[in-house]
Amino acid sequence: MKNSVEKRQLTLRLVNHYCDLLEIKDRPDLIFYKKDILQLPREERGNITYKRLCGCYYIDSNVIYVNLSNHKTRKQLIDTVIHELVHKVSECTLPHGVMFDNMVKLISSLD
Repeated sequence: MKNSVEKRQLTLRLVNHYCDLLEIKDRPDLIFYKKDILQLPREERGNITYKRLCGCYYIDSNVIYVNLSNHKTRKQLIDTVIHELVHKVSECTLPHGVMFDNMVKLISSLD
């Protein structure tokens, strides 16, 4: 993937694809820039170091942030989209760990 326009377009297609696959009716909005995160309510966005994140799901706003600069390959982008959609599907009740990772792998294998 060469540029951020291409990455944004791919991310939008991936989110639509996996939302269809997982039958998610209320599709999350996507944001790609830190300035957009700063427009979210402070109590929701917290004090996260955004440079390290590949992605983040904000449950109250139904928004997924994807840090495009932290993705060098298509596979990394796919994994981030699936990871954040698992947060959405589980309504952020499933903590990171073995079960979470297994769900991400299961969804990845459905393609």
